Order: sequence, then structure tokens, then C-alpha cells
Amino acid sequence: MINSSIITYCQFLFMSISLISMLTGEVFPVTDIMINGDQDSRVNIVFLGDGYTQEEMNDYIDDVGEVVEGLFSAVPYSNYINHFNVFAIEVPSNESGTDHPGTAYDCGGDAGNVFYADTYFNSTFDYYGIHRLLVPLNTSAAYDVLIDNTPQWDIVFLMVNTTIYGGSGGAFATFSRNAASTEIAVHELGHSFAGLADEYWYSGWEAANMTQESSPLLNKWNPWLYDNDIGIYQYEDPGYNWYRPHQNCKMRYLGPPFCSVCAEQTIKSVYSILDLIDSYFPENLELTVPVFGTEYFSINPILNIPNSITIDWFIDEQPMLQGSTNLELEASLYSEGEHEVKVVVKDLSNLVRNDPLSLLESEVIWNMTIECNAEGDLNMDGMVNIQDVILLVNNVIGISADFTCADLNGDGEINIQDIIILVNIILSS
Repeated sequence: MINSSIITYCQFLFMSISLISMLTGEVFPVTDIMINGDQDSRVNIVFLGDGYTQEEMNDYIDDVGEVVEGLFSAVPYSNYINHFNVFAIEVPSNESGTDHPGTAYDCGGDAGNVFYADTYFNSTFDYYGIHRLLVPLNTSAAYDVLIDNTPQWDIVFLMVNTTIYGGSGGAFATFSRNAASTEIAVHELGHSFAGLADEYWYSGWEAANMTQESSPLLNKWNPWLYDNDIGIYQYEDPGYNWYRPHQNCKMRYLGPPFCSVCAEQTIKSVYSILDLIDSYFPENLELTVPVFGTEYFSINPILNIPNSITIDWFIDEQPMLQGSTNLELEASLYSEGEHEVKVVVKDLSNLVRNDPLSLLESEVIWNMTIECNAEGDLNMDGMVNIQDVILLVNNVIGISADFTCADLNGDGEINIQDIIILVNIILSS
């Protein structure tokens, strides 16, 4: 029979754990929508749903899948799909829908359509008196959910369960489940992820696709000027002293693609988060290699579609190999002492022309020391035997480079005398 005091203690412990969980956050189911790599080596997109009840979670996951499909059908996201992970946190609301207080001056046909719903993130239309401006009012709850469930997020979509048109940028790319919701989501992501401005006038700030500089020579998107319809186009009243790069970009209208300037900024935003090189080997960047040893180097780059990645290997700044993810290095071909092995990976995408910070370039450098090992053990296998003799003979006849550790009699030359000494070492052991 179980002691009643033990039962009481277990009940107390369970209540304590439950209380701590309530105070520190709540864990929800997280669905993996698309996984391309570890979270610390990818751009992590996280979806939050507002106004989806527990009974509507399947609909929520379906809606997420539809938006993700649309997002990665749009250039440049389609080109960089391998660089992203996508997760959906299943956060149920008490009621389906959202709030529409009907207080905005531009509600139009929805002016009399006033409704409220008890939702987890308390989303609402009519924010700042603008009907289509849909925002989550309880942003602290959103941050708590992210921290407790997907703490390595980079991009957050907040999808609101209503068919009325609306959305907003900012920390969370918020959008409704309107018929144009995928386009809204991709547009809002231009704000929240790439820091792009709308290309219709509302107010101005110095974004990658907005400027007050009208001179072609000084304009920030100068490398693109007059290609792909990129120009210096004046905003509407009252923004006549501001300029945009395109007349029909997704940051101005829903439907058309991103202009070249906005696509470029999106790609640079991807590379501001992650490295082109996903992993490399050896992980230890400080290496010691025996003079007749072999060292293997390799990298795993993240490829785009179509692939525009170049790979170049260097030893002591001298080009060695191009295009391969692997390098096999025979130490006997190099002198004793310190050497630098470097691999440089570049993304030469034709979607980027302006990269002053070299975001589309990564490198790994190994510091390698080639050194002698125990006398006569030229291949550093712990034994002095015929294999060492073969290596020494190759050295004498010029197949491999000279090494002082092969100069067994210390006369400054590697010759037949050293071979005789090595044979005697073997015979006397």
C-alpha cells in the first residue's frame, strides 16, 4: 500500500509544477510545415493564428500551407526556399474571428458590420482609424508564445481568421484570410522582414526602396537604373520629394512581382541572418598534420534555385581547387610549418547587384601546422616499418617534397644515407 504522505507530496509537486508552468508560459503544439536544416542555420518563419478555435486547428494548418505555397512561389523566396524553415504554433482562441469596431472613417460597405470576438492575441481592424489596418493588440502574449515555443524565430506571420481584407507590417506580418491573403502576407513580409517601404505614398522613411535622392549618380539603387523598368519615380502628393524605384512593384500593388530593388533587399536580408556555409569539416580550425599525412576538408553550402553558388579553395592564398565541396590535402607536398587553408563561397545571383557589405560571401579558414613526428615514424602511425621506408624513398626520388624530419642523420640532405639509417632503426627494433 502506498504511503498517504507520498501521495500528498506528489499532489503538491504536481500542483507546483502546474503553477510554475502557468506563471512562466504555456506550451502549444508546434507543427513542422517545412524543415530544411537546423534552426540556427536557417531563416525560421513562425505562424501564429488568431481567431481559430481548437475545433478549427485543422483549418488553420491548411491555411498556413496555402500561404507557404504562395510565398515560395514568389521571387525571390522561390529561389531561396532551401534557406528557410517554417513552423506553425497551434494557439486556440476562445471564439472564432476578430474585432471590427467599425470606427474607421473608410469602413465603406463594412461600416455597419460591427463585431467582436474573444481571441488569444486580441486582433482588431480599424487601428489608427484605418479600416484595413489589422493588428494584434496583445503583442506581449505573442512574444510569450514565441519565446515558450519557438524561441529561434526570425519571421512571424500572424494570420487572422476572417475574410475581411486587412493586414499590417511591423514586428509581426499580420494578414487576414481574405481571398488576397497570400498576396497580403507576402507584401507585409516585405515590411517586417526586408524593411521595405510601401511604394504608394503614406509617409516617408529611408528604406531600401525609398529615397529623397533624385540624382541617378547618387541614387542608392543606381546599379539597377533603367534595367527591368527600374527608375526614379516621384511619389504622389504630398510625397513629391520622395522617390520609388518602380511603378508596379508588389510593395505598391498586390499581384505583380517584387521589383529588382525589393527582391535584392530581400535576399540581403536572408544573408544578414544566415551563412552560405551550413557546416564544415574539420570543425576544429587549428590543425596539426604529420609531414606525410593526409587531411580532408569539406563544406556543406546552402544552395539556391537555380544554383549560383561558387566554391574556391586556397592554400596560403594560392588557388587550389574550384567548384568542389571537398579538398584532399597531401601534407608531403608542402613544407613544414604553418599553412592556411581557406574556402570561399559566393552567391553570384543575378538578382543582386549591390552588396557593399559582402553579405553574399562566406569563408572558412583553417590554420594548419605540418610537423615532424617521432624519429623514423614518417607516416605517424605509431610504428616504424616498411611503410616509412616507402615514404622516405619517394621523398628521395622527388615524388614528395623535402622535410627536415626525413633528414635522419642531420646532414642537411635527404638521400640514401637516411634510407640506410631508417632500415637499421627497423632492424634493431
